[in-house]
Amino acid sequence: MEGFILLGTFFLGIASGYALQTVILPVFMFEEWLKDRAIQQYFQCKKNEYTYFEEGTDDFYILTLNNQERRIKFSTKRPYTIVYDREVYVD
Repeated sequence: MEGFILLGTFFLGIASGYALQTVILPVFMFEEWLKDRAIQQYFQCKKNEYTYFEEGTDDFYILTLNNQERRIKFSTKRPYTIVYDREVYVD
């Protein structure tokens, strides 16, 4: 009987981990998805062609696309659009 409970708990853990990864976590990443969509529409690119991270000052982001770094800012209201876009020159 103990083996059955242990095996049942193991499969329950696998099922809940799968549900967490495929259903619950993407719900919390909705804002990131909206920002990705705004970048893809503005620059006419695909998700695997760029990367971005928050710069930390005034809600600016650094976007790396086509071996260029760009400083961008998103609008404050949904759906997000890019309201500021300048190329960053690195010395």
